[in-house]
Amino acid sequence: MLKHEVVSITPAIIDIACDLTNREQVYLKLCALLESGPGQWKSVDDKKVIEELLGVVAGIVTFNLNDDFDSLGLTPGVRIEAGSTGLNLLSALSKPQRENSAMVSAVGSDSSGNPDSLANYFAKDAAKVGIYQYSIPHEGCTPLVLVFSHKDEPDKVTAMHPGVAAQVESVPRSVEKSKIVHIDAYDLTREPAFTTLDRLIGSGRVPIALGLGNSSILQGKLREIILRYIATKKITYLMGNSEEFGLLLNSNPIRTLEQATSLNAGQLAPYVLVTLGKDGLIGFEKNKPVFQRPFLQKNPVNTSGAGDTAAGIFLSGILSGQEFPLTLKESAYYSSQIVGSLSSRFTSDREKLYKDEHADAGDQLDNE
Repeated sequence: MLKHEVVSITPAIIDIACDLTNREQVYLKLCALLESGPGQWKSVDDKKVIEELLGVVAGIVTFNLNDDFDSLGLTPGVRIEAGSTGLNLLSALSKPQRENSAMVSAVGSDSSGNPDSLANYFAKDAAKVGIYQYSIPHEGCTPLVLVFSHKDEPDKVTAMHPGVAAQVESVPRSVEKSKIVHIDAYDLTREPAFTTLDRLIGSGRVPIALGLGNSSILQGKLREIILRYIATKKITYLMGNSEEFGLLLNSNPIRTLEQATSLNAGQLAPYVLVTLGKDGLIGFEKNKPVFQRPFLQKNPVNTSGAGDTAAGIFLSGILSGQEFPLTLKESAYYSSQIVGSLSSRFTSDREKLYKDEHADAGDQLDNE
């Protein structure tokens, strides 16, 4: 049976990114309709509401996702690509690791099980970076995310239409043979995916890499569930940002290595990654702390995907047996490259970027 390096159980999301720098009124209208702002994330369960938002972007009053999707792609400032936390993370693995990793995703289909156009778009885009997809067809709509920003607000506003994202009732047997299974906390918030993932995590048969998802969801029952996983040592790799770890540990956002150490963040899992945005990142290897300064991006475009990229590099380095401090340094470097890009992930080999930017750096990267 095939043994993957990393399997991410992740929604097959179509990411619609909009640079609204020259469309201020559209930006403000979208924020008003969502009742949201920079850096915030919101779930939009009603398909008609997400179509209304897309209609504002495309300038089509009666926007229909099936009929007008192609027109949206022709709108100035709009970039459409396969997205999701899992795909972003897998795209940051080394090329050999990517080619031996996979996603498990529910995709929208018709009543006969034929994938919808969004699912086909996702599969083709993901295949460009060599990542295999186990598709689970389910009648309904492939999930999509509308992400928008402008130059004065690099922190994006995000609206997600979940569609069939949670319709994961089982996973391929090969998942339990992988070296790492990646799960995002957001996917623990909906059934039937929660039952499937909870069973997998609880089995203890495979190392789990858990991303903390988003600070808006780390409360109540979900927080208790994650703390239970941690207490029973079901999580091998725990990854999130300063706010997410603060909420998990009933504290203020983690800002310093001293704070992280005093909160015993390194005892949460054998490997822990805390991203601090522009302040760098903190890692723990078997409770041994390491702080990594940031690589400052002179021309930041957006922060979407930076944490996913850092997490992907983090897992990649550990899988390859790389020295832990160097793994953190590369996590900081490559996430800074995403901040300077319109895309939320690497759409080609990250190795080429490393060689081009650091041809004389050898195995070390120097902070700017």
